[in-house]
Amino acid sequence: EFRRVLFRSARQNIIEAFLGNILDPTVYFFDINKVKMAKLVGWQDVTGSPFTLELERKAANDYVAKSPSGFKVDGTKVETLLASLPGLKAEKLLGPKSSPKHEAKLGLSDGALEISLTIDGDKDPYHLTIGGPSGMEGFHATSNKVLSDIFLAPKGILEQVKSKPAFLKKD
Repeated sequence: EFRRVLFRSARQNIIEAFLGNILDPTVYFFDINKVKMAKLVGWQDVTGSPFTLELERKAANDYVAKSPSGFKVDGTKVETLLASLPGLKAEKLLGPKSSPKHEAKLGLSDGALEISLTIDGDKDPYHLTIGGPSGMEGFHATSNKVLSDIFLAPKGILEQVKSKPAFLKKD
């Protein structure tokens, strides 16, 4: 019985390694020039309640906050964030969303950040949830384009944006 379990485990590792090599880890494919709206909700761990920032893209580096009114947007920072999303690669698939083994912290009350993008020509918005950190590697994340798995998203600009809504505010 022990050998059978060991063989199954070894076979599973080989299959996972093979699939990891053939699956494209890119989460999103879209043209940033077709982004019409961006909605970011989160920062509850910073502000005490969920903060919503709705942005309309007028042109490259030109964004207007629809909500909250009066929020002066740093268009360059927003554009840098959005430009990092097409081509965003999952560093690693961490397992099913339904698995209790991950402390992914994907809820708003846990400090997660939800990003939704409306893309011209696409029926459904693109959703990305950035949850809690996974060591020094990155953040736990989910997306409507990676259907069943929690994945590891690289920190990069996501770390700065997730830190506070004021990061996207013009000085």
